[in-house]
Amino acid sequence: MIEIKNLNKSFVDKSGTVEALRDINLTIEKGDIFGIIGLSGAGKSTLVRCINRLEEPTSGSILVEGQDIMKLRDEEMLKIRRRIGMIFQSFNLLSRRDCSKNIAFPLEIADWNKKDIENRVDELLELVGLQDKKYSYPSQLSGGQKQRVAIARALAAQSDILLCDEATSALDPSTTKAILSLLKEINRSLGITIIIITHQMEVIKEVCNKVAVISEGEIVEQGSTFELFSKPIHSVTKRFLSDKSLEGALDFAECAGDTKLYKITFLQDSAHQPVISEMIKTTGVDVNIIAGHISNVQGRSYGNLIIELSGEGQSLEKALEYLSQKKLYVEELIGNERAV
Repeated sequence: MIEIKNLNKSFVDKSGTVEALRDINLTIEKGDIFGIIGLSGAGKSTLVRCINRLEEPTSGSILVEGQDIMKLRDEEMLKIRRRIGMIFQSFNLLSRRDCSKNIAFPLEIADWNKKDIENRVDELLELVGLQDKKYSYPSQLSGGQKQRVAIARALAAQSDILLCDEATSALDPSTTKAILSLLKEINRSLGITIIIITHQMEVIKEVCNKVAVISEGEIVEQGSTFELFSKPIHSVTKRFLSDKSLEGALDFAECAGDTKLYKITFLQDSAHQPVISEMIKTTGVDVNIIAGHISNVQGRSYGNLIIELSGEGQSLEKALEYLSQKKLYVEELIGNERAV
């Protein structure tokens, strides 16, 4: 388990003091694939570098399995850091070393004997599916293959935490999917805790079971990935999840004048039930469906529907009460606060 408590990080530059992180509080359970998402400059990379103290926090505490690493001396911190592998967008492979020697590098530093290094390298090459590239150099590899080598190297010293800083940002969609699939398999088979820093919501949707949203150095929302996708609360999260087709529907509806618009979120089974037709029959309200879709997050369904309701005041109240009884999330969309 990783517990981050009241973490702050400040930098001093020509303009003065910059607060990169402010009062960060996160709990990452053992075995999580935990996503941290934010726009460029939000502080997400600074945060992940604080977890292994590549960046020194200004204040706060970081507990790894109950041990506050902020209190550790250099030698003690080095031992902890060996348990925390890290991969980057740019791969950071050594160009003069082949795949096997890139993977072996942290083991050489840790004074493993030659035979154990060879066995561990072979084991890791098999894990990442690069047995046939053992003696290939980085210049001979594709971007996806380079990232597989970087993953193997990060795991070499038997790390139980893997930090991924924009690890798929330089890859095409197909290769990104393959790398994310590999990370899921590593998490499943080895029980490794993975923390993914990204600005890509699709990466979060594909692999993470939990997620935190960071904006201007602060965590503005966090929870399970399904909850965050289906019922986002903060405006920053909603911006990440904005659906262009629904936004266009709102613009179209605004042209019609003074209307009552609602966004309804259907979760799991309700996404496949005829809720709207039953509501019309039950309450007598008129419904104009503006836009909608059903999405899937790791096997769990949710749907968003934007509707215009019209009818007598009592009918509208009954309709909203009916939706509430069905345990649907209903949000009235008004003026500039309209958000999808």
